[in-house]
Amino acid sequence: MKSNKTWVIALQHLRTTALTKAFAVTTILGPFLILAISILPGLLANDPFTYDDDTRVALVRPDDESLFRNIENALEEGGGRIILEPVSGEDEGRKLLDEDEVTAMVALSEDLETIRYFSKTDTAYHIQQAVRGAVNSIAYQRKLEKYNIEPRVAEDLNSNPQFRFIRVGAAGDDDQGDDGFENTIFVVVTLTMLLYMTILFYGQVIARSVVLEKTSRTIDLMMSSVSSGQLMMGKILGIGTAGVIQYGIWIGALLLFSSVSRELWDIGLPASLQPGNLLILMVFFVLGFLLYAAFYSAIGAASKDEQQVGQLGMPLILFLIVPMMMIAPITISPGSSMAVGLSLFPLTSPLVMVMRSVAAAVPPFQVVLSAGILIASIFAVGYIAARIFRTGILMTGKKVRLSEVLRWIRE
Repeated sequence: MKSNKTWVIALQHLRTTALTKAFAVTTILGPFLILAISILPGLLANDPFTYDDDTRVALVRPDDESLFRNIENALEEGGGRIILEPVSGEDEGRKLLDEDEVTAMVALSEDLETIRYFSKTDTAYHIQQAVRGAVNSIAYQRKLEKYNIEPRVAEDLNSNPQFRFIRVGAAGDDDQGDDGFENTIFVVVTLTMLLYMTILFYGQVIARSVVLEKTSRTIDLMMSSVSSGQLMMGKILGIGTAGVIQYGIWIGALLLFSSVSRELWDIGLPASLQPGNLLILMVFFVLGFLLYAAFYSAIGAASKDEQQVGQLGMPLILFLIVPMMMIAPITISPGSSMAVGLSLFPLTSPLVMVMRSVAAAVPPFQVVLSAGILIASIFAVGYIAARIFRTGILMTGKKVRLSEVLRWIRE
């Protein structure tokens, strides 16, 4: 009778996975990605000019010399690092623009009702906004003078009620933070990519490991001392533990960075990335990995080489790609029927449930239901994968047909 060596195999695969250069590099680089999630959006929101050198903008010199000085002063008061370069006309400005001496050229109508902005790129939105804001403020002051309105009265008339976003949690707790759609979708995209890459990477590691042992015939020696079930379970547990360790390091780095950034720049965790969401991230990574690991164990056992692993694994990759293609609609409407359905379907739920939890407060029963369906699917797929694994690991040198795989499952 073969003794249970599942944990011995798991420890062996943990070592071969965690003690590699690739694991070390991705683990080290991961915190920098986490740093971008927690700090960069806040820094850019506070000052979009933080990482720019002084930006030169050509301004077609108006007839009123004081207007030029007023625009310069308004830009300086706005905090933008923009230097105005006076030009005599549009031809001179275009020449500077063509020679990359300036980033943009601005021409104003005499009554300041029209601002023409010339640039080679339309992505420098912060420059456009700074110029527009400066000219608008001057035009506003002129209209106050024209209609003899006191600035104090105009300021009172234009004041709007303060709008405060309060994110209501599923458990009744409120969060005063307002990340804005841009920051929220940034977090969603980053975490979705992280899940996609790690689940796919570790699943393929399992499949390649099985194929390598089959082609090198080391599987025959291993099967003399362990059962196929122990071998399959040991691989999944060992490689999965490496993934959990990696995620633990990344989440720890995130919490550390957020603590430091709060002290240095008064920037904490985004409202969309709180400890509860990090817990959901970890739980659904583990469940998603176990499900896809079972699939890839069966794929590795049924494949004759790594090329066939890629071919058989393509449908699984498609199920991981679908949520990534739906990031925008899911983030905008996390409670829609489509989003809820994808968060309950086991092959897409690991990614979609994390998306929904970042975008909004997901009802706890839906999180539990999604996790329960995933766990049931893991047992079902694991049972089928174990039957394929039991026979497939001994089949080498030939391409397995679907009818044979179905027969292995029935046996």
